Amino acid sequence: KALRENMTETGAASSAGTATRVTEMETMEQWYDTLLNAKGLVVAAFGADWCGACKDAEPLLAALSVDGAYRDVMFVHVDADHLPVLIGDNQVDAFPTFKFFLNAGEEELPVVGGDIPDVKRRIDAILAR
Repeated sequence: KALRENMTETGAASSAGTATRVTEMETMEQWYDTLLNAKGLVVAAFGADWCGACKDAEPLLAALSVDGAYRDVMFVHVDADHLPVLIGDNQVDAFPTFKFFLNAGEEELPVVGGDIPDVKRRIDAILAR
């Protein structure tokens, strides 16, 4: 939880010292505003503090978020215990789950599990269209 509390959209360092552009979703209003106002791809990581695979994926996602190739991609995190309604609304059944939203519409094929290279492949495929 401490790592996510230090995540900002401005590129601050996490508690582990890794720079990040992953924004923690604090409210449902923030979530919907983010999706509706995004100018491109939004990568949403759905997870929980008690999820070991989520904790393992956090620094890898943080590193991906500051990769220059993805400067126009918005990365967000939704905590299952903090915003459980969004977990149900987004039909998330396992953690971590990564979903992709382009122009406020959900893309197919979420990535379930902590396979960050697969997340990267999905981002690349969406951006290549």
